[in-house]
Amino acid sequence: MTDSNRVVYHPKYSFTICAVSGERIDISQMISHAAVNDVSAALRELHNDVSRRDELVNLRSAGQPPENLDEYAQAAKDFAAKHFIGTEIASVEFVNASAAGFDLDENGKLFVAAQQLLFTVTDSTGREAEVAINRETKDLLRIITQHNDVVPGYNFETPGVG
Repeated sequence: MTDSNRVVYHPKYSFTICAVSGERIDISQMISHAAVNDVSAALRELHNDVSRRDELVNLRSAGQPPENLDEYAQAAKDFAAKHFIGTEIASVEFVNASAAGFDLDENGKLFVAAQQLLFTVTDSTGREAEVAINRETKDLLRIITQHNDVVPGYNFETPGVG
């Protein structure tokens, strides 16, 4: 495989902050592909082929969690503790392991090149955060709390309609 076929990532971050309280809602690492290439074309082909849905599901699942899952859970807890302001962490639950990046082998077959571990972290008020950790580096990929945050006057089903 040539370097021109590799997926090149340029990490960027997206933030959602409550305009009234200043409370953090979401922090996400936005990964964008530098260009359309063989990897993204292979993913698109696999995604569009209904007869290969099982192959797609298997590729996206990252198998078993690592044996040192407690270390990742602690990292998720630490990231969430920085995110939640003025509350304590009540629980950390492992949700799943899944693909976070793909590449092609020498035969042009897709494989998982990066994995993430997803946790649900709950604070003492019952507010939940979905925390995704890079399996290889233990870096934070995203924290999302929007699923349990209420934005007054915002219609989530039809944005722009009050």
